[in-house]
Amino acid sequence: MLVETNTAKLGLERVTNMERKSVLVMLAAFNGSEHIIEQIDSILNQVDVCVHVLVRDDNSQDGTVALVRNHYSEDGRVELIESCENLGCAKSFMDLVFAAGNEFDYYAFSDQDDYWKSDKLVRAVSALEKAPNDSKSVLYCCNRDEVNADRVFLYQNVPAENREHVKSIEYLMFVRNIAPGNSMVFSRAFLDRLRLAKDVDFPAGFYHDYWIHLVAACLEDTTVIYDLDYCGLERRITGKNLAGIDRTHRQGVRSLARRFNSYQVGSLQSMVDQLLEKYDGLIDDRNMELLGLFEDAESLRSRIKLIRRSGEVRFDSLKGRLFSLYKLSSGIV
Repeated sequence: MLVETNTAKLGLERVTNMERKSVLVMLAAFNGSEHIIEQIDSILNQVDVCVHVLVRDDNSQDGTVALVRNHYSEDGRVELIESCENLGCAKSFMDLVFAAGNEFDYYAFSDQDDYWKSDKLVRAVSALEKAPNDSKSVLYCCNRDEVNADRVFLYQNVPAENREHVKSIEYLMFVRNIAPGNSMVFSRAFLDRLRLAKDVDFPAGFYHDYWIHLVAACLEDTTVIYDLDYCGLERRITGKNLAGIDRTHRQGVRSLARRFNSYQVGSLQSMVDQLLEKYDGLIDDRNMELLGLFEDAESLRSRIKLIRRSGEVRFDSLKGRLFSLYKLSSGIV
């Protein structure tokens, strides 16, 4: 279930008169020695929350494990999981979902080379605490600044002109995921929902955050809070992480080509099939209809209905709409 958020009404004052909530930040690391200490420090410096960090190292070969172990050997807030197996990004994060303890109020994801503003978590907690009384399963996401290796600002993940039309499952399915994992904070009840799905298979081009956003958007008992007027972190774009480094026309064409490759026949159907199997009976009727069309996207009738449904989406550009229509009409979803 998707909801819009009026940021001005979130009541984002610092927590002074109520008990500080505990947040477990789950960080998946791989060869992250260059920036991981700065990132973990920015997490530990969060204000007005009791924060703990659970690091899972995905068999790094650059000394990441020794660096984290030595730097935080006297800090009980940081726990390190060492692995001799390289699972890859998406599965490493999902492994953390099952490794996390149940004693925390809220949970969050972190990449290894970002930098968090000191009020990122308390702002999220304040919004989550003000969710509707009947919404125990809640996912919060904020916006983020994209910066270069020296933390010089490049652009925002969701620019101001796009913030109102991206809050729909249609945008998620037809365009892109605007809730990156490093912006997510969620309730213990939603953590339990994620644990209903074991051994998720991620096709090429799909990651844990797309899956988690899709789950939250489709479940009838789950609320999604978008706080897109606030950038809670800097996402560092380096030689190891080049996605979206600029927004020139040439780069945009390359981005579309990569998106086309990631949406090969059967990829999205695979995600939808797993969602329907693992969350049978928990998805609301409107979303069941849309998921059913993607599940049966090889049929001409379903593709026509999907094209009509895509008409409800305001795309970021004419190029994006035409590209989506081409994919749907040709059966590539």
